[in-house]
Amino acid sequence: MIADRYDPSPAAIRPLMQAHWRNGWRFPPVLPEEEVLAGAVDAGVMFRDAPEHEHDEWVAIVRRLAGTVAPAEAGAAFMAGLRSRRLDLRSAMSSLAVARSLPEHAFLRGPDGVTCQVCSLSGLPQDRNRLNFERFKWGGVRLDDLLYVALDLELFVRARRAGAVPEPQDADLDAMRALLDVFDGAEPDDSAVSLLPRLASVKGNRAERVTLMAVLAVAGVIQDPGHPGYLAAFTPWEARLWRGRADEDLVYPLTWWRGLHGVNAAAVAEWFPRFSGGAEARR
Repeated sequence: MIADRYDPSPAAIRPLMQAHWRNGWRFPPVLPEEEVLAGAVDAGVMFRDAPEHEHDEWVAIVRRLAGTVAPAEAGAAFMAGLRSRRLDLRSAMSSLAVARSLPEHAFLRGPDGVTCQVCSLSGLPQDRNRLNFERFKWGGVRLDDLLYVALDLELFVRARRAGAVPEPQDADLDAMRALLDVFDGAEPDDSAVSLLPRLASVKGNRAERVTLMAVLAVAGVIQDPGHPGYLAAFTPWEARLWRGRADEDLVYPLTWWRGLHGVNAAAVAEWFPRFSGGAEARR
């Protein structure tokens, strides 16, 4: 799938966006005419079919992709996507965290009979166009789903080959510093949701900002040490299940973070080695 062309421009992704969204979700999606679809496929943003792999093959694919991107590359792309609102650049960091920590394992059937207890892969088919739509629309949704992780990392490599991953500028580092300072300066009982109005350094709507925080949480930058992200180790499916308040519909582990946890300095050093200064970890 990895090729040399990747065009994230509004014109190139328009067929993808219109296929899945028109004042709300379109079920089923409305694919463009053949000529338009062919152009979007050539641009690297739409797909004609989905690869069919068994559980063990997907695990092997994701583990292989973990070696194709360096943490500093993913962190730099995240920063470059802050001011530019290039949402497709942001989730490579969380995808890489999941991929690097994913253990080799066989399918372990969960209580529902279809989901792996280790990685949560269900084996049910997923539409790669829909996954990529979510990536461009909000910066990703299913951040710990192995099929999304595989797609995201493959497209990141494709974008890098096409020269479509810009280097962060000084203003991007300033935006990153301001973002981390929000979390580091939070009150002990603040939740992630309560901080949304303070993310003034990040352009975008509420859904985009929630996903941005989720990426940071999955990557271990903001985390409850008792419910960590994926930087140090993989979190199995059972441990991700949220049994708390239904009104906090956030992905694991973002829903557990509170202001008293601050920022994980070790994760900042891992993802943003070029980033000097900024938030201190409060443990």
